Amino acid sequence: MKYNQQLLKQTLSEVEEIKLMLRTIFAGLRNSFNFEQSIIERVICGDEVDKEILQLLFEAGSPGLLPKDLSIKLSSLKVTRHQVSRRFLK
Repeated sequence: MKYNQQLLKQTLSEVEEIKLMLRTIFAGLRNSFNFEQSIIERVICGDEVDKEILQLLFEAGSPGLLPKDLSIKLSSLKVTRHQVSRRFLK
């Protein structure tokens, strides 16, 4: 039992180190991440609503849009702001 606890503690410590390394790498490369819409669409879009949300976000540019603003623009698809938020969490 004590061995398992030590192993878990070591593993958690290593995971934290990896998280720190990733945050550092992402911070350094932040301005280099520039993906085309088609690549992102293939990876994250499950249906037409996802594609519409992605299109609106691309059109909004860097400032982005709040889920409530997206739901207003997607009123023809009857998407609520909560549904938009849930789609982000997928």
